[in-house]
Amino acid sequence: MSRSTKGRDHAVAAVWGFAEATAFFIVPDVWLSALAMKSPRRGLKCVASATAGAVLGGAVTHAWGAKTGGGRSARALAALPAVSPTMVRRVESDYSAKGYKALLTGPLRGTPYKIYARTNGLLGRPLPRFLLWSVPARARGSFW
Repeated sequence: MSRSTKGRDHAVAAVWGFAEATAFFIVPDVWLSALAMKSPRRGLKCVASATAGAVLGGAVTHAWGAKTGGGRSARALAALPAVSPTMVRRVESDYSAKGYKALLTGPLRGTPYKIYARTNGLLGRPLPRFLLWSVPARARGSFW
């Protein structure tokens, strides 16, 4: 496999991870699975790139959540495919009850990461701590 193919695989994974963490509605696992079908090792290596892209996208969504009012940001998220007002409310409730641990349950429930990023920003929680919790949460999502 050429370096350009490897670079492309990682770039697509990272951009897809970023897009899904902001507004896109199809998880990067679609790309990662396609890669893994050809080469499990290649697919696993690209999980890191997808996670990095998602964490960067989470930082952007966190900043947006911090600057945008709760009602307005909730409506904007609920207007996206695969996000419902119920999901937004549940994430807000989970954060109040469980703190950052709520982030780890998102992939198991099919709850988009972007909702957690927005809610963390909305609640004024620190970005660095959120990003630290994001790494295992996003990487875990790619393995399930």
